Amino acid sequence: MRRFFGNRANAPFNISGFLLIVLLLSGIVMIFLPYEDPNALSVTPKEYWEIIVPLVTLILGYMFGERSNGD
Repeated sequence: MRRFFGNRANAPFNISGFLLIVLLLSGIVMIFLPYEDPNALSVTPKEYWEIIVPLVTLILGYMFGERSNGD
């Protein structure tokens, strides 16, 4: 995991960035996912974004607020 996410100091930031990219890409795919019957999907794109937007803002808050403690 060290090779993929970097050293101990950068790993939390890199993991957060990776999760952010995965969430945003999955949300974009969910928007353009073709479906004829809206009842066929268990979660609509709007509901999916309602789930991932708080996670995205949490990750962004961690990424940008992490170094504000005087470092």
